[in-house]
Amino acid sequence: MPLIAAPLISWLGWRDTWSVFAVLMIVGGGSAALLLDRGPERHGWLPDGGVADPTAAHEKAVVTGWSIKDAIRSRPFCLLHVGLVFASVGAFVPFVHLVPYADDHGISHTSAVTIFGMLGIGSTGGRFAVGGLADRIGRGRSLALMFFGLAATLLWWLVATSVWQLTIFALIFGSCQGGFVALYPALTVDYFGGRNASGIIGILYTAGAVGTLVGPKLAGDGFDLFHSYSLPILSAPAAPLLRHASYCCCRSRPHTTLRMSSPRNRRNERACDLPSITPLQITGSSHRRH
Repeated sequence: MPLIAAPLISWLGWRDTWSVFAVLMIVGGGSAALLLDRGPERHGWLPDGGVADPTAAHEKAVVTGWSIKDAIRSRPFCLLHVGLVFASVGAFVPFVHLVPYADDHGISHTSAVTIFGMLGIGSTGGRFAVGGLADRIGRGRSLALMFFGLAATLLWWLVATSVWQLTIFALIFGSCQGGFVALYPALTVDYFGGRNASGIIGILYTAGAVGTLVGPKLAGDGFDLFHSYSLPILSAPAAPLLRHASYCCCRSRPHTTLRMSSPRNRRNERACDLPSITPLQITGSSHRRH
C-alpha cells in the first residue's frame, strides 16, 4: 500500500488519497465481512479437529463465556487493557517515523517508502507464522516472544542507518507486531470465552487507539526537542516490556466451555453470565443425559 499511496498523494494530495482508501476499505472490507460465518460450530465442526455427534445434527453449538459487564470489571481485563496501551505506544512509532528517519540518513525517499512497505510484509507473515508457534509453545509464551522481539528490534533501529539494516528491522519488527496483533484476540477469548468475544475485544482495542495516538506524538515531540530520533527510539522498547510485565500480573488463564445445546439444556445457558469459567470440554449433548 505505501507504494500505491506515494503516487496517489502526488496526484491527488493526501486528503483525497485517504478518501480513496476509505472507499476501498468500505467496499472491499464490507464485502468480505458479509461472507463471514459466525463460527464453524454451526456446521458441526469443533476445535482441534473435533467433529460433532452426527446423531445430534439438529442441535447447535453454544460457547459459554463472561458477560461484557463482568469482563470489563475484572482484573485480567484491566491489565490487558493497560498493557495494550503500553504495547501500542512503542509498536506504532515506526509506522509514523520510519520514513523521515530514513530520509534524515540520506536514503532516497523511494527507498524509504519501500522499506516502510517491508513493515506490512513482515506483519502479514507474522500473523500466519505465529499460529503454528502458539500451537507448539502456547499463546502466552508466544506473546512474550513477540514483545521481546519488538523491544530488541527497536534497539536495532537505534543503530540502523543503511538500507539493508532498516530493511531487516522493518521485516522483523513487522513480524513481531503482526504476531502480537494476531494473538491478542485469541488470548482474550482464552480469558473471557467466546460468548461475548466481539464486544469484549472491541472495548479492549480502545487501548490500541490510545497508544497509537500517544506513541508517535511523543516520538515527534522528542525529535522536535532534541533534533534527533535517538531518545524516542531508545525509550520505545520500554513500552512492550511494560506490556509484558502487565501480562505476567494476570491470573492463570481460565478457559471456555464448548458444548452442543439442545432445547432441553438451553435452560442452563444463564450460567454463562457468571464470572467463572470451567475448563475446556468438548462434548455432545448425547453424552449429557440428565
